[in-house]
Amino acid sequence: MKNPEAPLSVAVYIGGRWTLRLVCPHCGHVHSHGGGTDPNPEVVRSYLGHRAGHCPSECETHGRHDRGGYVLTDPADLIGEMHHAITEADK
Repeated sequence: MKNPEAPLSVAVYIGGRWTLRLVCPHCGHVHSHGGGTDPNPEVVRSYLGHRAGHCPSECETHGRHDRGGYVLTDPADLIGEMHHAITEADK
């Protein structure tokens, strides 16, 4: 499968910027993608979807692997949970 689903493992909003992290389904390493600066979860969710994998075609830990893309998803609603935490902190 060239573009498997890649669920978020971490979604954080620090210093006015979102960082979205996942375990790459191709190489097994943690990859990070930006999620913009808007705290609105619907805007951040627009950063989900197809993303290019930036992993090397070979690494010491996992040997040779496919360099395809993946579809970034948020089935656990980590973006929503972080937004709730931001909202509660502002009270």
